[in-house]
Amino acid sequence: METLGQQIRAERRRRGLTGAQLAEMAGCSQPQVSNIERDERGAISPSALALIEALGLRVVLVPLEDAAK
Repeated sequence: METLGQQIRAERRRRGLTGAQLAEMAGCSQPQVSNIERDERGAISPSALALIEALGLRVVLVPLEDAAK
């Protein structure tokens, strides 16, 4: 199972973006993008991840244009 960070990195790469480009698009820094993609502690709310895990769920990213279908 891919982590949220792994899913974000895969989508960034699929779109041919660098970490710096994604950071600019999102209004954050390139090190923040890197930390999130590496699932660094504190990059994503540890509480939210604990709840997801406790419920036996996983995060799956869906492009916005596909979410309405």
